[in-house]
Amino acid sequence: MNRRHSIFLLTFFILALAAACGSDSTPNSPEVEGAASTGSPDAIEIPSSIVQQNATFNPDSFVSAGWKKSKQYSTETVPDANEIWYGFFNQKDIEIRFYDDHETALNLGKPVAEAAIAENVKRSRGGELLDVSGGSFSAYNAYVVAGNAILLCELDISACEALVENLE
Repeated sequence: MNRRHSIFLLTFFILALAAACGSDSTPNSPEVEGAASTGSPDAIEIPSSIVQQNATFNPDSFVSAGWKKSKQYSTETVPDANEIWYGFFNQKDIEIRFYDDHETALNLGKPVAEAAIAENVKRSRGGELLDVSGGSFSAYNAYVVAGNAILLCELDISACEALVENLE
């Protein structure tokens, strides 16, 4: 890993940690609207939204809405996902996982997304320095279920909500 990449990741992590520590709300506070809980005693509230339940989308649907498709990921570690794409919208990372239909996204995809986000939030709030040398660093802290797709949102839900509003 080159020095510039290391400095960027360290700076990003410090800013994310500072934002999490500077918040007036706690992870279990009731003022987090649409938050999902992992169900464990030390549950973390994850901002989420469920929209366009009868719609079916593909990667091109989101590209037409302004999302910049960048890289396709293997579906091997995400049960029942048909496709997984990483990209950008409004200068935020958004990973989109596609399923056969809305019910599959809710029943099988949503728990996997919540588990991945909860693990990321626990690491960032716990103050651990993340080892990103072996793979990618995820800053996903929220998600939106839009029809048959689950959008993992960088830092907050706003970019995902704005992208979904642009869908035709």
